[in-house]
Amino acid sequence: MIKKKNNLCGEEGVEVGRVTIDEITPDVTEPSCPDELYHLLTEYATDLISLNTIDGRRVWSSRSLERLRGPVTNIFENAHPHELKTILRWWKRILDGSTERHRWRVRTVAGEWRWLETATGLLTYQHRPYVLCTARDVTEQKLAEDLLRAKSKQIREMAAHLVEVEEAERRKLSQELHDRIGQILTALSINLNTIRRQITGDLREKIVPRINDSLSLTEEAVSRIKDVMADLRPPVLDDYGLLATLRWYGKQFASRTGIAVKIQGKEISPRPASNIEIALFRITQEAFTNISKHAKATKVTVILTNDKDSLCLSICDDGVGFHHSEKAEKDKRRGWGLLTMTERAESLGGEFRIEPRPKQGTRVVVKVPR
Repeated sequence: MIKKKNNLCGEEGVEVGRVTIDEITPDVTEPSCPDELYHLLTEYATDLISLNTIDGRRVWSSRSLERLRGPVTNIFENAHPHELKTILRWWKRILDGSTERHRWRVRTVAGEWRWLETATGLLTYQHRPYVLCTARDVTEQKLAEDLLRAKSKQIREMAAHLVEVEEAERRKLSQELHDRIGQILTALSINLNTIRRQITGDLREKIVPRINDSLSLTEEAVSRIKDVMADLRPPVLDDYGLLATLRWYGKQFASRTGIAVKIQGKEISPRPASNIEIALFRITQEAFTNISKHAKATKVTVILTNDKDSLCLSICDDGVGFHHSEKAEKDKRRGWGLLTMTERAESLGGEFRIEPRPKQGTRVVVKVPR
């Protein structure tokens, strides 16, 4: 028993008002043996504790576990039938020395299914092996996690649908520009050329220069519309596939920025689905935009590889790179670019990662299933 002396009178050698420990002596009210103390502690434990033989028979259980599961004689008793095979495999790994946690469902005394998260450990008592299990009821946590996963899945599906709608609108607008505005400008150019040929006499010197200027403006408008159409939906992507589009876009990017671009890879046969091709192309566009704005690179290498199960797109630059500690701040400056690339890859069931190399450039890797 711990005896305390409250020195309120200011005895010599002790500060006034401080509670001190004089001595520790046995007290007859304390448990007389370690087993009694052990059982006293486990009776009031909130965790669900049990000691089991290696074949799953229960030797002892805490009161909290008995209140939840009742007087079961085997740890596998009342386990959810859909998870019994998984539980048995987990138990085998325990006997092999694993200490992994496991979540599983059990039927309670009240007849409801509850999720338990169980930690285990092998121990030896009187030369016999036992399995000590300590569990917690994580049903509410599991339900919250499932709800969060379901909401996240809905958001991803919605994002993927919005991307599909956006691409469909891009294709439609590109086609409208080609079929309507493009045809109008072509007809206008033909008319202007016809008028220019028919003008004679004194009017020719005054009007022909204006017509030539109008023809130049028309040609510039046609060129600008082609650029807009290419940004909306590159025709080469639909006609020739992803690798040809990457080469075309690499030339466009190099001429615009002065950064050398090298495209490596082989034609993919059979061609991937349209949504995969457009997603990888859009990721490349975003990566190139980040390189031109932030990397201070002089060269970019794009490698497209594939096997029977997946496609892998790698984009490397020789720019300044960045440390992982700087990633968050850089992500803020880059806006939604990295998030957009990640979402595009994950919407296809793939993965997206960045491998920064300080002062050696950055590598972007996208891997998606075929």
